[in-house]
Amino acid sequence: MVARIYMVVCTSRVEVFTESLAGVLDFQNSFATKDEGFDPPSSSIPGPSLLGINYSDVHAPLEWIAFPVQGAAGKLPILTISPKVPRVYMAVVREPQARDSEVGNGFDSIPSPILGFLLQYPFFRSALDRGDFLAVAHMLVASKELASSHALLRFLAGPEADYPVVWYFLHDTDKDKAAMVESYLSYHRITEAHEYRVLFDFSNELGLCRNLLEFQERIAKLMAQRMRKEGFLWTEVTGLAFNVSGLRAYLKIVEDVMAVEIDNRLQNLCTAGQFEPRILEKLARLAPLGIERELINTYDAQAMAVYATGYNGERMRVGYVRSDVAHVLCGLGGHFSVHLALLDADAMEIQVWRER
Repeated sequence: MVARIYMVVCTSRVEVFTESLAGVLDFQNSFATKDEGFDPPSSSIPGPSLLGINYSDVHAPLEWIAFPVQGAAGKLPILTISPKVPRVYMAVVREPQARDSEVGNGFDSIPSPILGFLLQYPFFRSALDRGDFLAVAHMLVASKELASSHALLRFLAGPEADYPVVWYFLHDTDKDKAAMVESYLSYHRITEAHEYRVLFDFSNELGLCRNLLEFQERIAKLMAQRMRKEGFLWTEVTGLAFNVSGLRAYLKIVEDVMAVEIDNRLQNLCTAGQFEPRILEKLARLAPLGIERELINTYDAQAMAVYATGYNGERMRVGYVRSDVAHVLCGLGGHFSVHLALLDADAMEIQVWRER
């Protein structure tokens, strides 16, 4: 018997969850929406065919209540791709069974694990949809509520469930990290890195690899598959510390563009929704990014440098595509375009798109 219905509204999809009278959360249905202003009715619920729930015994109209969903706290980068803010709604179908001192039918009576899950899942889903798998991995590692629901999340993620493990492993990879993954794959024992057990529980296939070599081969295939399917890879830029002059010049251009757009925003010449897209659009014109293979690189013949164009048309090297991603791109061949995804004083991430 359903006690509550929860509706998670993201940019391109709506997902419906239910809570039973016993306090168990379950996934019910998902449907696509192109209407970014989608809202559930205020006085009645969508039909059974839409939500996948039988309401034949519900006589009174149900009211949807919006959750006070907030983003993750922490230091904000200078500039990042800003996804649409997701929304969560709740409708009470029946009064749930009393649990301990919980009373009423508001947020205070929702079981803590369910409440924690619903407050974090929308941002997990948004990061998954836009391909920011490193953010997904960090959410899984940091959140007990998400980690405890790994089977449900693995089902909802589908084929994308392997990528957070990949991106977490590749991010700042070193010999110690590789040794821990080797230990897990060979003996299913990790003593110093519990996060890998959490991520492998979320994965669909990578936990089936028998050793580090199989794991790394599977990683390369997954990245190539994603590039062919989605047309882009999201990756960080390495070697920033060795390309300080180019990075500083690029940061100066970014700050100049932001100053102009902040002034436009203060004068109401652009809306809040237009603010960051206008910055990214101007940067693409004034200081376009690009990648180029360095065939004469003495350390790696498949190395790919990341360049930006300065005010005077001079090309400035700001860093390198991470080596494993560069090897995948070299294997795919063709031409690539680059878009800024995130920029901070000591971090830079890009989206690499394959031109068709």
